[in-house]
Amino acid sequence: MVKKKLVILTLLVMALILFTGNGTVFADTAGTAGIEPVSPEEFAGKLSETTENIYKSLLPLVDSAAKVALVVAGVVALFFLFGGVTILKRVLGAIMAVGIALILFHGAPHIIALIKGFITTS
Repeated sequence: MVKKKLVILTLLVMALILFTGNGTVFADTAGTAGIEPVSPEEFAGKLSETTENIYKSLLPLVDSAAKVALVVAGVVALFFLFGGVTILKRVLGAIMAVGIALILFHGAPHIIALIKGFITTS
């Protein structure tokens, strides 16, 4: 119990030191490390590009994992079709969960674009 309190106290002190600096972290000039400031538009563009690249790289992995999950669920459903209704219900639930996950994953860019559209028109 004492260790938990000590860890929490240490984290709070570190956060206090970090966030109560003299403002040099947020200065408009280049820092001591030679990092040039960037505009918010540049930052947003890089962030958007990075998330798009991550999404594109995960796309084949997610599709392959979903195919494997659906094949396994189908085989288990056929195997236990005569074994019992409760296992069949669980398999059908798993198939539906994989389907919903695929719909959400493939629809994520459209959902985000829709939300951005609502935000910018407000």
